[in-house]
Amino acid sequence: MDETLVHTNNDDPDRKALEAFVVDNHELERLEDLLIQFNIFEAIGAVQRHSTCGKLSPQRCSEVLTHLAGSTHFQ
Repeated sequence: MDETLVHTNNDDPDRKALEAFVVDNHELERLEDLLIQFNIFEAIGAVQRHSTCGKLSPQRCSEVLTHLAGSTHFQ
């Protein structure tokens, strides 16, 4: 098996810029906290539809959710 070592150059200006952006960035930390609370299924209304699926068989519910995921309405 051929193993390739990844060379990291600590003097690389792009790497330094990225580190400066990420390290101790309070706005980035706040964004991360907000994203943790975000639920894509609630945002697209799938949570409400999921409660409807409770009356369906698991297979039929899966079919409905698959259809919704492929719908142009959600793309």
